[in-house]
This record gives sequence, structure tokens and C-alpha cells, in this order.
Amino acid sequence: MWLLSFMAVMNFTILLASIGLKAPVIASERIDPHFHYIPLLYKKIRSFLYRFAKKIIVQTNSAASYFGKNLQRIIQIIPNPVKLPKNHKFFSSTARCIITVGRLDKQKDHDILIHAFSRLYPTYPHLGLTIYGGGAERDNLQKSISLPGAIQEIHQKLLEADLFGFPPLYDDFPNALVEAMSVGLPIIASNCSGNIDIVKNGVDGRIFPVGDVLKLAVLMEALVCDPNTRKRLGEKAKTVAERFHPDLIFHR
Repeated sequence: MWLLSFMAVMNFTILLASIGLKAPVIASERIDPHFHYIPLLYKKIRSFLYRFAKKIIVQTNSAASYFGKNLQRIIQIIPNPVKLPKNHKFFSSTARCIITVGRLDKQKDHDILIHAFSRLYPTYPHLGLTIYGGGAERDNLQKSISLPGAIQEIHQKLLEADLFGFPPLYDDFPNALVEAMSVGLPIIASNCSGNIDIVKNGVDGRIFPVGDVLKLAVLMEALVCDPNTRKRLGEKAKTVAERFHPDLIFHR
């Protein structure tokens, strides 16, 4: 069973209603269309109606690549701005806290982070894994790990952590990831759409193949045991706040 997103319905309705009018219409895709299923008929309707849009706003190059050549001329990439951090992480030579933030649903693939962590824990019993967020998968996930749920202010929790894991199957613009990077937290992220538009592997974070538990566990262990690399990646990660500074994004 499928449901069209509210955004898709609004795009279709407004574009259809505005045909023949002089008012410019800007459509917006807020999730990577490669992974957002809609029936074939609606795909054809979207392709037809989007020709009448003044602009189509997407958040990443990954999402922009979905649309054919006839629409590329009106595609505009505008990522989300990064909330400027109040302060940055104080570096600790011993890693004790691994965290992630995100909705508890299958898209975010928290299962893989839990399985990777379980490979490390017997050797590193001082490590803890915390997942902040709420959602439909809570009951399934909490069989394996304690989940504190969603919290209003995540900034302090990011500062207290030593490593940030982010394993979604797909995304568009992952706000949780860039917020973690902006405070100087070293990150390990899957190579899904969205993540690969932000993270430079080996420069400001580490990337692993989507769904690869073993590779994720290897990268987690390497960073847990290497404080110098954690510090180097964290320092580079902070530059994400410059790339997605609110002034730059609002100008677009």
C-alpha cells in the first residue's frame, strides 16, 4: 500500500491549477526521489507537470541527478542551513560514548549500528551506545539497546559523545549528521544519498557501504582506538558550519 506525500500532492495540485497563469510556481522535493516510491502513473504526471515549474528545489546533488535532462535547466540545489553551534566538543583521548540521532524507522537502519556495536562491546566494555529519537521501530530496537527517546535539546548530548554513527539506507539532507559535524564530533556514515553529498571520506569523516555491518564495526573500532584520527576528523568536520552557513543558504 502506498501514500503520496503531502509535498507531492501540493506540488501536483498547485502546478495543475497554475497552468496558463503568469504566477511562477516553485516545486520542492524534500527527500531523494530515487528512494521515494510513487506509482508509475504519478511519476509520469510529475514529469509532465514539473515542466511548468519556474524552479524545482532539491537539497543535494544526489536528488538532482534523478531528474532527466529536460528538467535539469530548472533544478536548483538548496541544502538546509546548519544551526551554528554554541560551542565545540572538548576532545577526549578515551572514547566512551557513541551516539546517533534520528527517527526510529527502517530508513535510518539503526539495526546495523547496534549489530556493529555488539561486535565491539565484549572487547571494549567501557563503551556505550545511545540512540536519540522516537518512531515506529522503537519496540523492535529496544530489545537490543536502551533508547532514551527524543529530547528537545541535543546539542549537549553531542558535546558529551566521542563518536557519531549515522547508518541510514537513504536520506536527502541529514540535519542530524551536519549538526554532529558542526560541533566537531568525528562521524562514521553510510554511503547513502545525502551523506555522500556532505562527508568527504577520510577528510572530515569516514564512510562505509550501506548495510555493511562488518565494515562499520571495523571503522568504529579503528576510531575508538585512535584518538589522533578522531581529533583530526572532528576538527575538519567543524568546517561544515562554513559550507552550510545560514547566510549562504538564505541567499540561495
